[in-house]
Amino acid sequence: MLLSLYPQFSERLTHRSRKVLEQGCKYAESTTKQQLEIHHIIRAITQEDGCLGYKLLATVTVKLPPVKGQTTELSKKKITISEASQQALVKALHTAFKYKQKFIGTEHLLYGILTTTTPASISKKNREALIQDLEEMFQSNSALGTAKLVKIIEKTLQVVHSEHRTRKQYADKTSIRTVRTTKFPTLNRFCENITRLAETNSIDPLIGRNQELDRMVRILIRRTKNNPLLIGEPGVGKTTLVQGLALRIHEGLVPPPLLHKHIYALNLNNLVAGTTFRGEFEERMHELVKEASHNDVLLFIDEIHTLIGAGSAQGSLDAANILKPALVNGAFQCIGATTLEEFRHSIEKDGALERRFQKVVIHEEDSEKSIQTLGQLAPLYEKHHDVTINKDIIALCVELSQRYLPHRALPDKAIDILDEAASKANSVITNKEFIQSLNALERKLQGITTDKRIAVENERYTKAATLKKEEDTMRKKIKEMQDASKKQKNTVQKDDVYAVVAEIASVPLESIHSPSPETMITQLKKDIIGQDEAITSVVQALKRGYSGVRDVSRPVGSFLFCGESGVGKSHVAKKIASLHSNNKDALIQIDMSEFSESHTISRLIGAPAGYVGYEDAGFLTERIRKNPTAVVLFDEIEKAHPSVLNILLQILEEGALTDNKGKKSFFSNAIIVLTTNKGDINTTSSIGFTATQDTRGYLRSLLSHHIRPEILNRIDTVIPFNSLTTKNLQDIAERELALLNERLSISLSYTKPVATYIAKKAQKAEKGARGIRATIQEQIENEIADRIEKSKNIHALHVSTKRGELVFDTVA
Repeated sequence: MLLSLYPQFSERLTHRSRKVLEQGCKYAESTTKQQLEIHHIIRAITQEDGCLGYKLLATVTVKLPPVKGQTTELSKKKITISEASQQALVKALHTAFKYKQKFIGTEHLLYGILTTTTPASISKKNREALIQDLEEMFQSNSALGTAKLVKIIEKTLQVVHSEHRTRKQYADKTSIRTVRTTKFPTLNRFCENITRLAETNSIDPLIGRNQELDRMVRILIRRTKNNPLLIGEPGVGKTTLVQGLALRIHEGLVPPPLLHKHIYALNLNNLVAGTTFRGEFEERMHELVKEASHNDVLLFIDEIHTLIGAGSAQGSLDAANILKPALVNGAFQCIGATTLEEFRHSIEKDGALERRFQKVVIHEEDSEKSIQTLGQLAPLYEKHHDVTINKDIIALCVELSQRYLPHRALPDKAIDILDEAASKANSVITNKEFIQSLNALERKLQGITTDKRIAVENERYTKAATLKKEEDTMRKKIKEMQDASKKQKNTVQKDDVYAVVAEIASVPLESIHSPSPETMITQLKKDIIGQDEAITSVVQALKRGYSGVRDVSRPVGSFLFCGESGVGKSHVAKKIASLHSNNKDALIQIDMSEFSESHTISRLIGAPAGYVGYEDAGFLTERIRKNPTAVVLFDEIEKAHPSVLNILLQILEEGALTDNKGKKSFFSNAIIVLTTNKGDINTTSSIGFTATQDTRGYLRSLLSHHIRPEILNRIDTVIPFNSLTTKNLQDIAERELALLNERLSISLSYTKPVATYIAKKAQKAEKGARGIRATIQEQIENEIADRIEKSKNIHALHVSTKRGELVFDTVA
């Protein structure tokens, strides 16, 4: 009955349970009946030293009959199972199933025997005590309920844990793992065995980097100073290089001195955690060094600069000083990894520590090598995400990572984009009906499984057998549907890559696709009045930047807007920002009149070391780091101190700016706009100048008296702005009045002469468009505020002109 219900019963046994039953069958062979009895199983449990059942029986007295002529091997004779043994095995299976244990252990066998029979070998009192202890243990999910059981099982906890793995895993790996755990308990507690990960194919292959890997191998087999220190920016592949060494060791592709090595990666957080009392950390470090001194061990310390100061308390040593003597004596070998900045800051200053290592500099891969790397890694991501990745997608990932993630290193940033784009493509539900059908079948399968479990619990085995067949049929149907679905793989699209880059780089998706020049011209001309020629020049220059013709390291565009105050220079910059990047912080506006002294440069890039505010980030460098697609507006550039203008040279030429802490901020996706009130093109209009190349040449000559030539030469385009005519000012006045009407809680109407009146007032004040706002505030908004304050029942207000003055009529 048991085997008919569960053909895979033997596969559900733990390694020790299988040995117990095999030994029990050997005992049964020595009897006349050749039948497996209860006492045979109990005897076998008492002989299986180390198993949980053995430890439990060791606490009571067990009286067993003698065994006659025990055989050493199982014969080919058929051994039958007694009725009592069958019931005990069924109960053991049911108990494991009930408490959600995947495998049947010796504790389940013992419980099945004690609850279905009354063995003569165990007294009634001991039997009841064992049953109670077992039930407590099962109910608390192996967290033993009594102090007595805790004491018994504590030493065999690792064995109990291993019994819940599959028999194949146990046979292949447990013996090796147990030896290593026993041999290096501290390393196994605070480190991860990378070589073991290589043995189980749990790490990705190393692509390229053969030169660096060979250099590291040569250092490791040196007689002295055989500790490599990998130096490189985050993401260049330092940790991957160590994993590649582990793969080479596993494959036997290293010199003989390294063939037996096991690489342990130190987890410093685990090492420091819980070291409350003085001396605990030092004790752990000494134990770690002692085990790392074994000839089979290579200790890998990622972010090795964190060792300096780690675990130190008043009057005690830090991790670095504890390791140094062992490194000096060559007691153990160590592979370190750190960044160039941290190396200079922490390790290079400590000469005693630095000279223990041999530097291996890991440079960032170029775009071509990164494409090759991603091309070889792509099959792994295709298999993991169940998608198809084309070559053009790989090249796009590298290109966009270079453009939008300049602060990170290849190939890591391109791999991140590829991985997430594949994940996005795989997460798209293309067939809702298929998903719904599959979910319905899985719910039905869950119901059948529940009914089968209840039938087994109630010992209705015939019904359970029928339900088992239905369960197998349902599982087969679900698998067929899933296999059919896997054949229809999604393909990673360019839109997936664009969306992922927008999220990772925190830039609008529209800016990655690059706005259409025609759309930009239409929108800008709609919002900006009287500057059509300037708008056309700006968009034409941006078109070059968006098309990829420009040097990708330089800003998308750099402009010098020149013209009198109030003609719309700053307003154009704001509108470009809204089109280029719809981020609320898209415009970084800097009033250069605030930087007329040389020391004010510290506000932009941060104060130098030793000065007040050194810990604070620079205004410009921090803002562009958070919003790399911003439009940076340097307003009234001629008012800045010459030394402050030096930062513009770096921005315009290199597309980067270094702050006070040596960190770079990149402007390669930003637009730079400079404005000046000098070089008004309207001063030359009387001699026939228009917005042509001749005009711009004249402007550059004129502006060179106010702005340094080296800055002018680095600007893409000098754009003159026209003075606003009366008609332009009237149009602006009408727009401002319409905006005022939208803001008010009452209805505002006006006649056309009102706009003309406002335009003439602004033109007389020579304030340009700014004069429009000022006039509306003084002549209209103040009057509206007074009338609303006097009468709360105003619903509408009409404005007109009479004899050159504004007239207001209210409607209650």
